[in-house]
Amino acid sequence: MTGASEAFKSLKELGPDKMAAIDEMLTRGVVAAQVASIIQDEWGMLGGIKRDSVKKTLERYRKSELRDRIVAQIAGASDGLRASTLQKRASALDSLQELVEIQTGRFKKMLAREAQGPLLLKQVSDEGRLLKEMLVELGRLQLETGVLSRAPKKVTGTVTDATGQVSNFQWTQEQDELFRSIEQEGGYVTLRQ
Repeated sequence: MTGASEAFKSLKELGPDKMAAIDEMLTRGVVAAQVASIIQDEWGMLGGIKRDSVKKTLERYRKSELRDRIVAQIAGASDGLRASTLQKRASALDSLQELVEIQTGRFKKMLAREAQGPLLLKQVSDEGRLLKEMLVELGRLQLETGVLSRAPKKVTGTVTDATGQVSNFQWTQEQDELFRSIEQEGGYVTLRQ
């Protein structure tokens, strides 16, 4: 095993399903401390390792191996872009992810302070709102760079006509947008079977 693989051996031993879940959480902006908590408390794994050590390993994993994989995904999704542009996007993604982690910590501190007193604190709402905005921006950047792919919105179902004949159908978001644009221009749509 290489040095990097050896460093993340305990994580890799969790198996591909757990690693995929860890990758998804870290990519989505979940802080390493929270992921460590999920691994140890919810999954009951890595119990023989101190939580701070698991957290540090996750942080190093996110900044090295996971980041390299994300850059490769961005490069694949961004054919034709210069390497410097890709590097700027990856740096922006990393910076925003770090900011989200910091803001999550600030939000939790204010929430803990609010829990001690009988009154709700305006700062908790302010910190929560700022965290939400940062998460939305992180998600937008992840979609833009190709780290996350947009799920196609599709509705499927059946239609029963007057004679009792049942037909299956599916309707995608793209079809809906096309239908609406044609309708707005005063055109008409003919559906064919």
